[in-house]
Amino acid sequence: MMDQVKIIRIESHPEYGTFGVLLINGESVCVTLERYWLNNRPNLSCIYTGQFICKKFESEIFGETFKVLAVYGRHGILFHTGNFKNDSKGCILLGERFGTLRDKRCILNSNVAFKKFMHKLSKTDQFKLSIV
Repeated sequence: MMDQVKIIRIESHPEYGTFGVLLINGESVCVTLERYWLNNRPNLSCIYTGQFICKKFESEIFGETFKVLAVYGRHGILFHTGNFKNDSKGCILLGERFGTLRDKRCILNSNVAFKKFMHKLSKTDQFKLSIV
């Protein structure tokens, strides 16, 4: 059976981005940060809500990660580390918790959260992603 990953978006703000919670097979694993919705514009917007397949991918910049496939009008959507929405060009950032750095809302402990995410999915090459 394919692993089920779900991102529940809980808040979106033009200045700080789109915050969410990520679950793997129903278990809360970490929080997420994406760009603010700007009509799916490449490098500037989060992706639209829906169902996607994600495959293990070796990124030149981020190393082993997962790539979101078949996003209409987009390519190169990855899961990776980062604290602020501008650390992403439309990708999904992972963190342990929500917080504030330099007076800006963000996610914290991204490296720890990313390692936990990859460990939880270490036995799979692909999973089904739902974004709601």
